[in-house]
Amino acid sequence: LGGPDAGRWLYPPENAQHVSAMILMPLVEEPGWRGFALPRLQPRYGKLGASLLLGVLWAFWHTMMFILQGATSLIFIVSIANIIAGSVVFSWIYNRTRGSLFIAVLAHVGVHWNNPYHALPDNFTPFAVYTVAIAVAACAMVLGDRSTWQEDRTVPAP
Repeated sequence: LGGPDAGRWLYPPENAQHVSAMILMPLVEEPGWRGFALPRLQPRYGKLGASLLLGVLWAFWHTMMFILQGATSLIFIVSIANIIAGSVVFSWIYNRTRGSLFIAVLAHVGVHWNNPYHALPDNFTPFAVYTVAIAVAACAMVLGDRSTWQEDRTVPAP
């Protein structure tokens, strides 16, 4: 759409630090987010509510990273939206695979495999398009697969 020099649209890991993050971060984060927190939040808040709450917590977990990388206000806001939408996608994957942490980890690896955050701050467009795509996918999963999100909200007795 941008002509012969549309710029990069694929951002695979390019150095040892990015390769390490691609492998280690999903292995560190997913057992806590999807393996521990999500199953405990879902009975109280429902699957979608728990997914959104977890997304907010997960997004703010990354706040220091955004600050240290010098994210502008716009990049920070879009990053928060990206992670919250990603939480819905990952939670849908986790729930549709009957709680497969392995598949959730692989999905998280995929986020690091192509990470347009690396285009910032010089080129905001790939990250914005990526975030919109994740949000559209999340909305499609919620609206197109309502049965996955429906569940009785029973709060366990104290």
